[in-house]
Amino acid sequence: AAHVKAGLPTSGNTRSLHEKSKDLSVFHKRKRPDVGDVAFFDNTWDRNKNGRRDDMLTHIAVVETVERDGTITLIHLGGSGVKRLVMNMRHPSTKFNADGKPWNSVLRKGKDGGPVLTGDLCRGFGSLWSESDDWLALR
Repeated sequence: AAHVKAGLPTSGNTRSLHEKSKDLSVFHKRKRPDVGDVAFFDNTWDRNKNGRRDDMLTHIAVVETVERDGTITLIHLGGSGVKRLVMNMRHPSTKFNADGKPWNSVLRKGKDGGPVLTGDLCRGFGSLWSESDDWLALR
Protein backbone atom coordinates (compact mmCIF):
# COMPACT_ATOMS: atom_id res chain seq x y z
CA ALA A 1 0.00 0.00 0.00
CA ALA A 2 2.83 2.40 0.82
CA HIS A 3 4.57 1.75 -2.49
CA VAL A 4 1.33 2.25 -4.41
CA LYS A 5 0.76 5.60 -2.67
CA ALA A 6 4.32 6.57 -3.62
CA GLY A 7 3.59 5.82 -7.27
CA LEU A 8 5.35 2.44 -7.28
CA PRO A 9 2.55 -0.03 -7.95
CA THR A 10 3.50 -3.57 -6.99
CA SER A 11 1.78 -6.86 -6.81
CA GLY A 12 2.63 -10.02 -4.99
CA ASN A 13 3.05 -10.97 -1.38
CA THR A 14 5.83 -11.07 1.18
CA ARG A 15 7.31 -14.26 -0.26
CA SER A 16 7.27 -13.11 -3.88
CA LEU A 17 8.82 -9.73 -2.96
CA HIS A 18 11.50 -11.52 -0.93
CA GLU A 19 12.27 -13.83 -3.85
CA LYS A 20 12.39 -10.88 -6.24
CA SER A 21 14.82 -9.03 -3.96
CA LYS A 22 17.04 -12.13 -3.88
CA ASP A 23 16.79 -12.62 -7.67
CA LEU A 24 17.79 -8.98 -8.22
CA SER A 25 20.60 -9.24 -5.61
CA VAL A 26 19.15 -6.38 -3.58
CA PHE A 27 18.38 -8.41 -0.43
CA HIS A 28 20.65 -7.41 2.48
CA LYS A 29 21.03 -7.64 6.25
CA ARG A 30 22.69 -4.30 6.93
CA LYS A 31 21.85 -2.74 10.28
CA ARG A 32 21.09 0.56 8.51
CA PRO A 33 18.73 0.03 5.58
CA ASP A 34 17.87 2.76 3.10
CA VAL A 35 14.64 4.72 3.10
CA GLY A 36 12.24 2.88 0.79
CA ASP A 37 13.68 -0.56 1.52
CA VAL A 38 11.20 -3.25 2.47
CA ALA A 39 11.78 -5.15 5.71
CA PHE A 40 10.90 -8.85 5.78
CA PHE A 41 9.73 -10.55 8.97
CA ASP A 42 9.39 -14.19 10.01
CA ASN A 43 7.01 -15.72 12.55
CA THR A 44 4.78 -12.71 13.12
CA TRP A 45 1.76 -15.02 13.22
CA ASP A 46 0.94 -18.71 12.96
CA ARG A 47 0.02 -18.79 9.28
CA ASN A 48 -0.25 -22.59 9.01
CA LYS A 49 -2.08 -22.87 12.38
CA ASN A 50 0.14 -25.66 13.68
CA GLY A 51 0.75 -23.98 17.05
CA ARG A 52 4.47 -23.47 16.37
CA ARG A 53 6.49 -20.40 15.43
CA ASP A 54 7.80 -21.86 12.19
CA ASP A 55 6.24 -19.60 9.57
CA MET A 56 8.76 -17.79 7.42
CA LEU A 57 8.12 -14.52 5.58
CA THR A 58 4.85 -13.62 7.27
CA HIS A 59 5.04 -9.82 7.22
CA ILE A 60 6.54 -6.90 5.34
CA ALA A 61 6.97 -3.19 6.06
CA VAL A 62 8.51 -0.20 4.27
CA VAL A 63 11.39 1.83 5.75
CA GLU A 64 10.25 5.43 6.20
CA THR A 65 13.21 6.92 8.10
CA VAL A 66 16.55 5.87 9.54
CA GLU A 67 17.99 7.87 12.44
CA ARG A 68 21.65 8.33 13.37
CA ASP A 69 21.37 5.92 16.30
CA GLY A 70 20.05 3.23 13.94
CA THR A 71 16.39 3.55 14.87
CA ILE A 72 14.28 2.71 11.82
CA THR A 73 10.69 3.89 11.37
CA LEU A 74 8.63 1.50 9.27
CA ILE A 75 5.17 1.74 7.79
CA HIS A 76 3.13 -1.45 7.69
CA LEU A 77 -0.39 -2.67 7.19
CA GLY A 78 -1.55 -4.62 10.21
CA GLY A 79 -4.84 -5.78 11.63
CA SER A 80 -5.78 -2.25 12.67
CA GLY A 81 -4.77 -0.49 9.45
CA VAL A 82 -1.64 1.34 8.29
CA LYS A 83 0.63 2.05 11.26
CA ARG A 84 4.21 2.95 12.11
CA LEU A 85 6.66 0.63 13.85
CA VAL A 86 10.19 1.22 15.09
CA MET A 87 13.14 -1.13 14.94
CA ASN A 88 16.81 -0.85 15.81
CA MET A 89 18.97 -3.62 14.43
CA ARG A 90 21.89 -2.53 16.63
CA HIS A 91 19.72 -3.49 19.62
CA PRO A 92 17.18 -5.99 18.20
CA SER A 93 16.03 -7.40 21.56
CA THR A 94 15.66 -4.10 23.42
CA LYS A 95 12.28 -2.36 23.51
CA PHE A 96 13.51 1.03 24.86
CA ASN A 97 16.91 2.69 25.24
CA ALA A 98 18.13 3.94 28.64
CA ASP A 99 16.34 7.29 28.09
CA GLY A 100 13.01 5.63 27.28
CA LYS A 101 13.19 6.12 23.52
CA PRO A 102 11.44 3.27 21.67
CA TRP A 103 13.94 1.07 19.84
CA ASN A 104 11.75 -1.89 18.86
CA SER A 105 7.99 -2.28 18.60
CA VAL A 106 6.09 -5.36 19.69
CA LEU A 107 4.97 -7.45 16.71
CA ARG A 108 3.43 -10.36 18.61
CA LYS A 109 3.29 -12.11 21.97
CA GLY A 110 5.67 -14.93 22.77
CA LYS A 111 4.73 -18.33 24.16
CA ASP A 112 5.14 -16.91 27.67
CA GLY A 113 2.85 -13.99 26.81
CA GLY A 114 5.73 -11.54 26.74
CA PRO A 115 6.51 -9.25 23.81
CA VAL A 116 8.39 -10.35 20.70
CA LEU A 117 10.06 -7.36 19.07
CA THR A 118 10.52 -6.20 15.50
CA GLY A 119 14.31 -6.56 15.65
CA ASP A 120 14.03 -10.18 16.76
CA LEU A 121 11.70 -11.11 13.89
CA CYS A 122 13.37 -9.20 11.03
CA ARG A 123 14.90 -11.45 8.37
CA GLY A 124 16.46 -8.62 6.37
CA PHE A 125 15.74 -5.91 3.83
CA GLY A 126 15.18 -5.57 0.10
CA SER A 127 16.18 -2.46 -1.85
CA LEU A 128 13.67 -3.11 -4.61
CA TRP A 129 13.24 0.62 -5.25
CA SER A 130 16.85 0.74 -6.49
CA GLU A 131 16.18 -1.51 -9.46
CA SER A 132 14.68 -0.75 -12.81
CA ASP A 133 10.94 -0.64 -13.36
CA ASP A 134 11.03 -4.33 -14.32
CA TRP A 135 10.39 -5.45 -10.73
CA LEU A 136 7.17 -3.40 -10.58
CA ALA A 137 5.49 -5.93 -12.85
CA LEU A 138 5.64 -8.82 -10.39
CA ARG A 139 3.33 -11.64 -11.26
